[in-house]
Amino acid sequence: MDWSLHARALADRVTRPASRWRDAVAETPRHLLVPRWWAPGPYDWTVQDGPADPERWMRAAYSDRTLMTQMGPLHADHADPGGSRRMG
Repeated sequence: MDWSLHARALADRVTRPASRWRDAVAETPRHLLVPRWWAPGPYDWTVQDGPADPERWMRAAYSDRTLMTQMGPLHADHADPGGSRRMG
């Protein structure tokens, strides 16, 4: 999986061509910073494991949205695979 294609596409979406941030966005391997995260569902949050689904990982890591990595004291990196936390 070529993460750099995703990073460049993100830079195209979120920076102006002359922005001093463009290269930083286009050249940072964001997926390495977020190997696991919590994704919201209708009633709970579920742990997502990036390496288990590389395509979803790339879409999430290089999207222009916030990824939840910690719920209260529980960081997604330390949660049980497929674990969930109730919303509300």
